[in-house]
Amino acid sequence: MCDRMNKKIGVLSPLFLMFCLLFFPVNALYASWNGYVYINGSLSSSGTQVTAHINNASAATATTSTGSVVTMPNNQSYYIIDLECASGSNVSFKVWDVWSNVVDQTCTAGWHTNGTSYFNLSITTLSNGNTCTYAGSCTSGYCVDGYCCDSACNGADQDCNVSGSEGTCTSTAAVTTTTPSGGGGGGGGAVTTTTTTTTTRVTTAPGVTTTTPKVTTKPVTTIPPSVTTKPKRVPLGIELSTLQIAGIIVGVVVILKLK
Repeated sequence: MCDRMNKKIGVLSPLFLMFCLLFFPVNALYASWNGYVYINGSLSSSGTQVTAHINNASAATATTSTGSVVTMPNNQSYYIIDLECASGSNVSFKVWDVWSNVVDQTCTAGWHTNGTSYFNLSITTLSNGNTCTYAGSCTSGYCVDGYCCDSACNGADQDCNVSGSEGTCTSTAAVTTTTPSGGGGGGGGAVTTTTTTTTTRVTTAPGVTTTTPKVTTKPVTTIPPSVTTKPKRVPLGIELSTLQIAGIIVGVVVILKLK
């Protein structure tokens, strides 16, 4: 009897274990990182955005900002980030949407450090022409039209994403040209006409997104009313000399006498 029971338990045990693994997965671990943030070798300012990413996913698993823990020295550049991750998964970090220079971490429970009692992060900002989300990502401090830009590019007819010139503020104003009229036949005058269309410019600053109206102009060709001239009609005139008039008078007199 006992042998039969032992055999049944021996068969059911693996099945029960498989059932538990399928329907009751192992709980994720809770991991924490804290330390200072350096940008181009200097401590970052308060409000710098830090994000954690699992297995290099573009979407952030956790987000925090520096300066949120008031009990630490140099609080403006200090951060703490907590996240839930599966044991052994890869964890990496971004500062202002730029991948941190520190090596990726393996998820384990508890606090993580990188050589000190802290887990410090650092980034090198992007040069002009690189795509960006925040001005804090760019060495110039300007993120315009989705690119690190050489200036704020606030002009109504300026863009920083002009093909071939990304990262350089470029004028997109329409050039007004004058087309002279053709010769002969009394053609029309010069054509110089432009119309204006409105678009939208999004300029990003650290943690702030603002929208300002933007105007671009495009040349439009219009045809002026043509001017047509017609030749004037010259009335026909009969010019008679004095001798011809005298001859006519003499002829009339002769005819009258003959009657």
